[in-house]
Amino acid sequence: MLKTLLSILGIYKIYEKWLQHQIKDQKKPEHIAIILDGNRRWARESGLEPWMGHY
Repeated sequence: MLKTLLSILGIYKIYEKWLQHQIKDQKKPEHIAIILDGNRRWARESGLEPWMGHY
């Protein structure tokens, strides 16, 4: 929704170009890692079964 709003206003394209300029001449990472954390905790705090935090 935010991306759509920013696209309508034309701001998203400006931000996208700024980001590209920021990383253009920089060294790029060769890999990334994604750490999944807090799903069970969120489910418990939301009154759900822990396994439901992964869906």
